[in-house]
Amino acid sequence: MTTEFARIRSVTPQMMADMARGMEGWVMITGEEAPAAARKLAQAISDPEKFLQLLEKETHGVSAATMEMVARLVDANDVMQAKAVAAREFGEVMERAAAKMKTPFQQAALDAANALQDLAHAFAGSGEKGEGLAASMRTLAEVIRGLELPIAVVGKALRDLMDMITMVVQAAMAGFAAMKTVAVVAAEAVVEFTRVIYQAVKGDLSEAQKAALDMPRKLAEEWGVRSAEVKRHLDEIRAAMRDISEPYLPGHQTEKPNAPGGEKPAPTATGTVANESDREKLALEALNRNLTIRRELRQIDGDRKILTEQLTALEGRMAGAAGETKAGLSAQVSDIKSALQELDERQEKLTKKDGGETKMEGFRRELAELQAADKRSLDERKADDLKFWQAKQANLERGGKDYAQVTIEIRRLEKAIAADAHNERLADLERQRAAAHKGSEERIILARREAEEVKRYAGEHSKAYQDSLKRIEEMVKEHQKELDRIEADGLEARSSAKKADLETDAENLRFLRGLGVVDEHEQLARLRQIKEQEYQIERDALDQKLKLKSLEAAEKDRINKQIQQLDQGHRAQDLSATHQQTLAVLHDWQTTSSGIGSAFGGAIKGMIVQGQTFQQAERNLALGLGNVFADLALRKIGTWIWSEGVMRAWSKITGQQEVVDAAAKETAKTAATTAGQAARTSATVAGTAARNAAGATEQAGFFARIGEQIAQWLGLETAKTAETVAQAGAREGVESEAGIIAIAAAKAQALGEIPSYAAIGAAAAMASVAAIPFVGWAMAPEVGAEHFAMAMAFLPMASAEGGWEHVPADGMITELHKDEKVLSAPFSRRLDQLMNNVEVMQQPGAMALPMPGPPVLPMPSSAGTRPVPLAARMADALGGSGRDGDIHIHAVDAASINNLMRRPGVARNTVDVMRAQAGQGNYVKRGK
Repeated sequence: MTTEFARIRSVTPQMMADMARGMEGWVMITGEEAPAAARKLAQAISDPEKFLQLLEKETHGVSAATMEMVARLVDANDVMQAKAVAAREFGEVMERAAAKMKTPFQQAALDAANALQDLAHAFAGSGEKGEGLAASMRTLAEVIRGLELPIAVVGKALRDLMDMITMVVQAAMAGFAAMKTVAVVAAEAVVEFTRVIYQAVKGDLSEAQKAALDMPRKLAEEWGVRSAEVKRHLDEIRAAMRDISEPYLPGHQTEKPNAPGGEKPAPTATGTVANESDREKLALEALNRNLTIRRELRQIDGDRKILTEQLTALEGRMAGAAGETKAGLSAQVSDIKSALQELDERQEKLTKKDGGETKMEGFRRELAELQAADKRSLDERKADDLKFWQAKQANLERGGKDYAQVTIEIRRLEKAIAADAHNERLADLERQRAAAHKGSEERIILARREAEEVKRYAGEHSKAYQDSLKRIEEMVKEHQKELDRIEADGLEARSSAKKADLETDAENLRFLRGLGVVDEHEQLARLRQIKEQEYQIERDALDQKLKLKSLEAAEKDRINKQIQQLDQGHRAQDLSATHQQTLAVLHDWQTTSSGIGSAFGGAIKGMIVQGQTFQQAERNLALGLGNVFADLALRKIGTWIWSEGVMRAWSKITGQQEVVDAAAKETAKTAATTAGQAARTSATVAGTAARNAAGATEQAGFFARIGEQIAQWLGLETAKTAETVAQAGAREGVESEAGIIAIAAAKAQALGEIPSYAAIGAAAAMASVAAIPFVGWAMAPEVGAEHFAMAMAFLPMASAEGGWEHVPADGMITELHKDEKVLSAPFSRRLDQLMNNVEVMQQPGAMALPMPGPPVLPMPSSAGTRPVPLAARMADALGGSGRDGDIHIHAVDAASINNLMRRPGVARNTVDVMRAQAGQGNYVKRGK
């Protein structure tokens, strides 16, 4: 039990004593084995409040005041004092509980057995008869402890036996000269008492009671026989006890039940009492007092001997121990030394003479006076008390008893101060740890400091240090969970931000679709990309969550299920988007197919209903198909022009530069492709092209990009040139076929160089503008595109206005106008054949065939002339000579076209061009 109690954190000897004196009652109440019960109680007292609750549950005897006091001490962080109060309450409650469970005779027999053991210890080593008497007393003590007899039977005999034993002790105090005489009488008393017990055990209570009543008479007779011998030693007894004149034996006195009580006589001048009975009472009091002191001193000597043996054994074991074992042995050695110190203090207190105080008592009285005058508590005065004892130690002789006791006081205070400092540091670290955020790294740092403090104070192998390490592990796990929670929140925030950006893109796309800037195909394609990006964002976030360290199995399963559901939903959305795109494409082709079907239906209807010839039907079919494809091309051109204008206006209104960038993406692609040919030009030409491009206006660049976009959508090649060629039949023969080819080749060569110059100039312009701080990067694409278009404006461009019967070479570039059509080569050849047949039929002498009149277009309400068939104007112009000419358009603005039309010969050229339209039944309006 001592070993278990020594393991209590910061235990004191008084706490161990209180716990030990309550163990008998605890074992009697609970029925637990003593070592196991001691281990359980040692662990429970670490929390004083719970310890008292456990004690109250078992005994229902803990006072409310004690529980309230312990609670206040714990709240004040004075755990040590709370443990001491709880241990003291445990000892008192258990002693009361044990006393209640014993019968009166059991308690009396236990007291007698303890007294006999003490006397046997005193008689040890006093000769043959003394050793025999000691053995008899030990045996009788064991018999008494096992008795279960009525106290009325042996009570008188037991009291007489104790009186005789008292006289034996007094004789031993006086000197062993009278020991033989007194020992014989004591031996007779033991024999007589044993006979009484024997009769009681057999069940013959009447005989036992008779023997008990007869025992005092026999002892008195024996004492009378030996009295002469005893009187010879009365002087020695007086020298020891001072106020005893003769031995006192209560059993020898005659009882006087009705004797009147007189006043107590006053002492004589010598200090003695005249009355014999008073003298006997005083002697009995002195005997009892001295007997108690001697018994306690013998108990102290016996305890010191046992503790010294234990201390020697523990120190021997410590010499060969290491680690945790050595730490435990060191704690036990410290407790034993503290217990020896308390025994020395008790012995000194018992051995003081004449009521005087020892030197140590004087020191303690002086210290108590200082403490009483100080308003601070004892805990706050520990440093001053330590200085007090250190000053006293300096004036004492080293090696003396007082010096040793003062040293013990110093060590005790030093240990208490160190323990207080340790507890204060732990409490401060605990307060900081409680104030820190749960799961933070600061809590881990504070816990490690606390562990180092516990390791320094209690040792590496102490239970407190191991508990601190476990607490650090728990906090590390909490910290990792907190980091993972923060990372998960960050993943959610980043995912939400990216998804919000995608939602903004989708909203802009819906807005552009509503404006007509993008068509349904592009909207579906970009929406599909947005959904794909959104899926990838969510999938990446879940994958990152799976990599978190503190995830448990259930959380991982939940995330895996979310990934599975996300994949399934994405596959369904992707399939739905594919279906929508397919349906949109089919819808466009259905519209185109309906136009082609209408063309075929109109041709067949003309042959059946209107009686048209096959050639007329073929012509109508060709015109219908041309209209279908021309409408398709012009629809795309109109869409692009509309989107370009809308987004440019929108950028000026809202300042959304990204809309402008999206609108200029096709121009940027063209510039990037053409820039690859920059190696074919020289630096000088590049500089010239850049200077020319710098003078272009924004409006010219805008129309130039329109021309490039039209050429790209119609399948022509950008950066080519062509010449304007009139009707081959009307040419005057100034240029031969070879000359025409040579001129076209030369122009084509020139057109191959100018786009390269334009690309160099555009790149230089972009580089120059990009150097502007902050906004240069946003201005560069638009400036480069405009300058490229302006440079391309210097190319000679053929105009298809009025029609273009025959394109002389591949790679020609031209400018188309509203309501014009461009047919593929097969349709163009068939159309030429059809037109030739019409011209032949209209010549004089040709076979007259019934021809329906050409359709007449209604005139606008503002026109004052009526429509005239174009064929009549052609007939008037057949006799005249036509003129050929090259039209070079250097800028595609309205002013240049107006000037062009006012040039000499252009009007006649226009008439020549219109001849090509005569066979198609077109009409022109008379006017200016």
